[in-house]
Amino acid sequence: MAILKQIAGHTGCARIKHYLERGGRAIEREFMNFYWQLGENEIEPADHAPEGFDWAVAMDATRVSENNHLPYNGRLARTFKHFVISPDPKDRITFDELKALAHTWLTEEFPDFEAAIVYHDDNDGHIPHAHIVVNNTNLKTGRRMHTDDARDLNRDLQKMAKAMELAHFDDDRKRALAKSQIGPSKTPRTHQAIHYSRAEERIAREGGYSWLSDIRSRVDAAKHLSADVVEFKKNLETLGVTVEDSKSRRHRPDWVFKLADQPTCRVCGEKLGALYGRTELTLFFNRQGRNALSTRGELLDHAKTAVTLNDLSELHELARSLSLCSRHHIVSIRGIDEAIARTEKLASSAEGRRSIALSQQIEELKRAKDFLATRNLLPLRGTATAPAKPERTGRTSPRGDDGVYRNTHPSSSSRPTIEPQRRDAVERGR
Repeated sequence: MAILKQIAGHTGCARIKHYLERGGRAIEREFMNFYWQLGENEIEPADHAPEGFDWAVAMDATRVSENNHLPYNGRLARTFKHFVISPDPKDRITFDELKALAHTWLTEEFPDFEAAIVYHDDNDGHIPHAHIVVNNTNLKTGRRMHTDDARDLNRDLQKMAKAMELAHFDDDRKRALAKSQIGPSKTPRTHQAIHYSRAEERIAREGGYSWLSDIRSRVDAAKHLSADVVEFKKNLETLGVTVEDSKSRRHRPDWVFKLADQPTCRVCGEKLGALYGRTELTLFFNRQGRNALSTRGELLDHAKTAVTLNDLSELHELARSLSLCSRHHIVSIRGIDEAIARTEKLASSAEGRRSIALSQQIEELKRAKDFLATRNLLPLRGTATAPAKPERTGRTSPRGDDGVYRNTHPSSSSRPTIEPQRRDAVERGR
């Protein structure tokens, strides 16, 4: 089915314009309702625009002229909405059909707003999809954009796709009632650490957008940037995901993750995999203790920027790197180097599957180092931060300057000794 993704913007339009058009990735651009366009709701290609026209600057100017860039009720202004229309790969939609669908949807939903459409086909399957940026100001009333129910935008898109005989989701279809079950199940929905549905795997192969993968990456990033459940939920909210308790009576207590801008995109944690359920996440924070990453603020800002710009590949790579650092207790670039050296030493004497697994682990560590180092997201050396896990006497040594935690047994010389007088008394008492 055609998928509509919605992202709210709270800044000027310069960054989103740069993201959509950088490196010549835009295969075509179109505009609607700008000052140089005469007909209402007329969508024209970029070559019809006057020389030097910058749609980001024009949107910002319109917004400022109506004071719609200012905070409202103590909250940042929603300055624009970024929509992504991704058709079903099975439809093998042509570029002209995609443009027709995008035009119909835009003129129906936002007839009185400035809008820019930027088309891409930069996925693995080279499937065309449309990015639509709509300014927040109604040109007729001067008031800010308001949508009673964001789900209506997707419902209307499905109806339009159906009219064009494209794959769609029938929102009026009634779901079969679940079979009754006495008491909640105590077992997880899945025993897989990370669970991918068949539909999600197919979308990944074809280069499409999966909101399940989107949520999983945001949860991963928030998880490894938090010290406890309270901070985890707060960081998730920063990344545009709300958390609520599951109301299911058939399964054990769980959390429901929902994209704030797309209320229909919601999933129970354990459906993403056992590691994403309420039970496992709570155990993770209980085991972890204080988070030792000294650059948590910068990492969270980087994740937030990736979400704002809809750069899902960047968000996924950040989540993957953070997960790897957490697994190896790494808090610095030198810590990654140490982990690579240790793994290479193990791989040199390993054979068979063990050797293959260690080689893959080395590549993952190098990939994480390249990602985090080029973006200056980790310090070169560890700082004097509390260890990620509480110390246990005689088992866990403090973290070294390289930012790596090591579990060691005490040497015989460091073990406590019995005083001579006490030893004699013990011997006499035998």
